[in-house]
Amino acid sequence: MKPIYSLLLFLLSCATLQAQSPKREMRATWIATVARIDWPKQNGATAQKNEMVKMLDSIQSLNLNAVFFQVRSRCDALYNSAYEPWSSDLGGARGTNPGWDPLAFVVEECHKRGLECHAWLNPYRYNNSGNKWTNANNSPLNYENTHPEWLLWYSNNVVCDPALPEVRVRIKSVVGDILSKYDVDGIIFDDYFYPYGGTTTQDAASVAKYKPAGMDVHDWRRDNVNRMIADVYDTIQAVRPWVTFGVSPFGIWTINDSVAAKEGIPLPSGITGGNMYQEIYCDPVAWLKQGTVDYISPQLYWKITGSQDYSKLCPWWANLSNQFGVQFYSSMAIYRYAENNSSNVGYYQNEEEFKNQSLLNRSSAKDDAPGHVFYNTLGWVYDKPFRDHFRANVFTKPSLTPTIGWKPTSDQKMVTFNPPPPL
Repeated sequence: MKPIYSLLLFLLSCATLQAQSPKREMRATWIATVARIDWPKQNGATAQKNEMVKMLDSIQSLNLNAVFFQVRSRCDALYNSAYEPWSSDLGGARGTNPGWDPLAFVVEECHKRGLECHAWLNPYRYNNSGNKWTNANNSPLNYENTHPEWLLWYSNNVVCDPALPEVRVRIKSVVGDILSKYDVDGIIFDDYFYPYGGTTTQDAASVAKYKPAGMDVHDWRRDNVNRMIADVYDTIQAVRPWVTFGVSPFGIWTINDSVAAKEGIPLPSGITGGNMYQEIYCDPVAWLKQGTVDYISPQLYWKITGSQDYSKLCPWWANLSNQFGVQFYSSMAIYRYAENNSSNVGYYQNEEEFKNQSLLNRSSAKDDAPGHVFYNTLGWVYDKPFRDHFRANVFTKPSLTPTIGWKPTSDQKMVTFNPPPPL
């Protein structure tokens, strides 16, 4: 009878959590603009604004409360940047002013709907191909033209060299520029640091110039990234200290037991996968220890059960974040909702998976501030049956975003409520 009793208790706890619809939790979605993944699908200001309004109405109707809007994906801009060219993802040649400001528009439209807008930036990525920008995309403002010494060339990626002080200054300046011009609620980075696939000799010149003698090259590369994260946090504190700063690392910190033992942090049992601590030099534990992030949103893009078991990784990250007093908002692979669910693929396309993951987020939270961040947006926001089912079973009521007790607040305006239009 014990297994049946345990199952009943689990189902009862899920039903209780489901009914709670917490007063505060992060409910966000990544709006990807690189290569027009989510937006825009059309050209022209009017069509693009209409697309965004429809998307934000759909997001609001789902009882979400935040968007992570990608504004800088390849050292370019979907806003009026003082440093970098307008993005070709807006439909024109790289560097061509589109005649309107997407970030200003999205911030205003989000706030009309009671949604937070976090500006999503890729700090280092310059190009996702080893080919140079050509023809219409070869803007005079491209770093290939203005600062070619900043770039590291890989077979399929070009990135700004994390070792260079000038690159850190530029990233700080880009963030400061956004904060000085736009009423964003947060700044969020994803996991593009050193490129996937590993670094060998691409940064040899920087190693020779900047790496201290006797320092392990892998520790040095991680330190380069950690310095950039700290610099950005300091910039936010200086310019708009109430704005939150988050990073979305790879969903597995490390698979190296000796690294974990050195930090005194047990690894979740039975988890295997890529070691991004060593491959892309991503060390979220360092940011937590240094207090240079307000929240983390690890990319837990796997299902419950398996070698990257969501039911193990989610509570592990929640415990780790709580240990350092930082909030944990799990990033979830909603794009896999539409993937093949055949047995030889092993992914999932049924809404029960995401409902159960969301309930795990709630049950794992130690600070009354659970969080859900869905990647990406088109994969479900326009799927009305799925959206309606999710709202009826998980996001049953609107919810406020979590409070950040260690940050000062800006002057608050009176709150007004604009109900979402019927969809």
